[in-house]
Amino acid sequence: MSCFDTFAQTAQYTGTAEETIITLPLADNVDYTIEGKDRELYLSFSRPLADRLQDIAAKLPSLVAAANIANNQKSMLLTLKEPLSVQNFRNDGNLIIKLRKQDGELADRGIDSRLNRLLLNYGNHQDFSRFSFEFAPGRKPEYIVKAGPETTTVSFKKRPDLKTSKLENYGKAAYVLQQINPEGGLDIIFPAKLKKSFEHENKIVFDLENSLLPQQQNTEIVPPVATAPINIRNQNLTRLQTAMTSAQVAPVQPNQVASLSFSWNMPVGLSVFRRGNYIWVIFDHPQNLDIESLREAAAPVADEVLQIPHPGAAILRILPKTKLNASVRKEGLLWIVDLFTRDAPEETKDLPVYTQYNVSNQPYLFIPSTAAGEVVSIIDPEVGDLIVTGTSTDIGLGIKDEYRYPDLTLLPTIQGVALNADALDIALSRGNTGYTIQAVRRGLNISPDLDFLKHQEQLNQIDNRIARLSADFNKELLGKTFAEAEDQLRQEIIKAEDEQKNNAKLELAKYYISQGLGTNALNILNKLIADKAPETETERFHGLLGVANFLAGRYEQALENFSFGRLPEINEAVFWRTLAASALEPTPENNAVLISYLNLVRNYPPEIRGAIAKVGAVTAIAAGDDITAQSFIDILKTMDTPRNLMPLVNYLTAEKILMQGYPRNAIQEYRKAANSNDLKYSSLARKKIADLEIRLNVIPPAKAIRELEGLRFAWGEIEFKKQLLSDLSDLYVRNFDYYQALRTLQNLEKISPAADKPKIERRMVKLIEDIYLNNQADNLSALKSLALYQDYNWLPPKSRHYNAIIQKLADRLVAVDLLDRAYELLDSRLRTGELTALEKATFGSRLALIQLFNGQNHEALDILDRTETPGLPKTIELQRRIVRAKALSGTGNEAQALELLKDDYSKNALLLKSEIFWNGNMWGDAADAIKYLIEKPTPGQPLSEEQINYILDWATALKKAGRETVIVRLRNKFMPYFKDTKYYSAFSVLTDTLENDQINIRVIDKAINDIETFSDFAKIYNKSLLKSNLTEAPAVQNNVRQ
Repeated sequence: MSCFDTFAQTAQYTGTAEETIITLPLADNVDYTIEGKDRELYLSFSRPLADRLQDIAAKLPSLVAAANIANNQKSMLLTLKEPLSVQNFRNDGNLIIKLRKQDGELADRGIDSRLNRLLLNYGNHQDFSRFSFEFAPGRKPEYIVKAGPETTTVSFKKRPDLKTSKLENYGKAAYVLQQINPEGGLDIIFPAKLKKSFEHENKIVFDLENSLLPQQQNTEIVPPVATAPINIRNQNLTRLQTAMTSAQVAPVQPNQVASLSFSWNMPVGLSVFRRGNYIWVIFDHPQNLDIESLREAAAPVADEVLQIPHPGAAILRILPKTKLNASVRKEGLLWIVDLFTRDAPEETKDLPVYTQYNVSNQPYLFIPSTAAGEVVSIIDPEVGDLIVTGTSTDIGLGIKDEYRYPDLTLLPTIQGVALNADALDIALSRGNTGYTIQAVRRGLNISPDLDFLKHQEQLNQIDNRIARLSADFNKELLGKTFAEAEDQLRQEIIKAEDEQKNNAKLELAKYYISQGLGTNALNILNKLIADKAPETETERFHGLLGVANFLAGRYEQALENFSFGRLPEINEAVFWRTLAASALEPTPENNAVLISYLNLVRNYPPEIRGAIAKVGAVTAIAAGDDITAQSFIDILKTMDTPRNLMPLVNYLTAEKILMQGYPRNAIQEYRKAANSNDLKYSSLARKKIADLEIRLNVIPPAKAIRELEGLRFAWGEIEFKKQLLSDLSDLYVRNFDYYQALRTLQNLEKISPAADKPKIERRMVKLIEDIYLNNQADNLSALKSLALYQDYNWLPPKSRHYNAIIQKLADRLVAVDLLDRAYELLDSRLRTGELTALEKATFGSRLALIQLFNGQNHEALDILDRTETPGLPKTIELQRRIVRAKALSGTGNEAQALELLKDDYSKNALLLKSEIFWNGNMWGDAADAIKYLIEKPTPGQPLSEEQINYILDWATALKKAGRETVIVRLRNKFMPYFKDTKYYSAFSVLTDTLENDQINIRVIDKAINDIETFSDFAKIYNKSLLKSNLTEAPAVQNNVRQ
């Protein structure tokens, strides 16, 4: 018996005077919804079935007044003679509907015993205001009361369906707040102190204090500011309603514009929408608004500007004088809402609303937007129901038209999203990529074919010959084994007439596609192209060809296929084209498109769904969209062979967790994939684990290197190997293994396409520059630095800092006495002639210095002469002068050397002059030169070894020159710094203050007769030259005055 045979069975009616039972045969694959309100009952089915209840009015004359059936036979509206409570459930292939009469008095007052409904009543007394929550007998809600100094909060554990009666008569009605509490229930906050509370029959009663108001109580009032939380204690209430006196009000002038400005010190979201006669402006953060200024700004076009207090938002409700249009502007953190009596200059950008399905195939609504702000709930004081709005952080994004669903109504908005829920379990939430509207623990009451019907209508409008791919697969074949189905299709090709053979071949290609065998399908499709079959010129053929190329991993060809003819106008082709583009490069823009058509995926065979889900999940993760990523992952989890896909599922789940910002949790999920037998995802996961652990400093670089080296041949995908080698090179650099870093980059260059090779080469050159220019070579010995340079000598010439690299390397070689190697390096470059005048002079200075260290003074002077250049910078000129003076002194031309250094007080010049004076026994001049090398001592700090030697040298020169007065001052100044040092005896002897019993004869002889103990100026000078790299600035004169 088919499903439609089951539909043909008629409903049965049984029951008693208290309860009526309707039994309707209903197949398990048929969905239904039943909604009751007041004296109406609405039934809808996913298949034509309603006509089987057309006799219900005749069968139940005491309950049903009329029955209206829709033309499509899928729904009907029953008009009841009295309110009924309704229960419904499935049982053994039947739909059971139980109808029970309600208590008449309660029904008249809107209290439905079948729902968790409450009626909030208000009554005013002389000394207090009375509020009562009335509930159906036996349905008392769980609640607690929180009494504050000036507020009273009633918290219900479960969220009730709240109705109000006479609440508008309460003077502070605008201050009564309704908000969802953390437990999912509802808090009602009253702006008055509690006097007493009690329960009476089916009522919960609260008596609240009356407080005096500055204005008459029948006017609408709000506090002057809205802070978080709302401070009602101050009671500084200001009337914000535009004065409406008995005088005639002037009519609104045409083309009026009012601009309301809202300045913020942080980014906030905004929602602007119209409901009834009012315009609502809602920000998702509280703020002290200047209400008076806003009222004045809106006065030309609005009768009323009312601020609705809220603990987490700034809310404005505006009553226009006449019909107004609105638009939104933004300047930095300043929001501007413009109100027009004419059409708004900027049209709202319409946010699309899509039907999506979760892993349980339950429908929900998704509104894509990358600018989704926070969600705000507010009670509408005019109606007494709840408005839930989603703010937007970008301007002009809204919903142009009203959408009505069985569970909710989407309001038209100028900015953001706003809804009014007709069911208690409807929730609006925001994510990285948009807003989600769903029912708690169930699906929304939306036709499962809604998007399909929209799509079919689009196809009909475009071209009826273009088939919907997801509905174009032979369901009978999909139920057979692969061998059986393939054999059947091949036999059909053989038996087909010549004019039908191509279509038969297409059927076989479609079957291969349904099994995820893109290559097999391409063999057939490409042969049809080669035969120039007429079918190959259709959109349908190119759609199949595109899917086959996608399944075969030929994404660029798939992009081209889906651009054929009118395919870009069809949603399904747009979806596949975007999917192929995402496989090449996932982007947030692609993700937004995939989200829009996610419902299409449900209708494909499993193998195609799996291929789509792999690309979709990666795209969603790249876009930071955890919700959509999880939707695609759930598709993979529900495949027929989930065990084979678990490594992929674990890897994608770990990627999603990492994207959410939980790297340590992601590592645990990666380990599940790493421990699997799947070569690809085990390799990818192991690499991710190593990357994260090195980033979190869980493992040292050496361990991460060992792990990644073990993955070199674990998975052969070229992109994986390229990324692996790139990361390995970085790790080798962190581990100061520059040889391996460069060798790894060479391997990366070999496997990379030609377009990438220049980039890799630049990376290698940059590493050479870091090694030799940015002091990374300090982590290598001088010999290893030289060896590395020689092994990769083709890289430095590619750097624009080539000459600087040679100079720095030469300096390192000189520092470890590898003078010949340094000379060869500099001289070779100097002989090429590829140097500027400045570089030539600099190279010459270094070569001359090396000759000095080798004792080749004449050769040093020759190099200086050959590289002499006029107009050199003073620093370079000073360097060359000192080297020349040193060389002159080495050739016996001390007078010329001293003449060169006459006005030079740099450290190296002073050392050289001191050496010349010392060796020439010119003690007064030597003392005068040495004193400039001595720094002012720091109290409490010991002297350096170098400064001690200078002081002893100075004391010796002063002693030899006979300057006893200066020696006394020297002794008084420096004696505290020589105490308790090994130089104390020598310093005492030289300054004549040693006690007789402390005299060390050998030290005195050494101090006076062997002056070389303190005067190795050549050694100190050479060290100074090496340390300063010939860049010593002039010393400060007169550090220590005589």
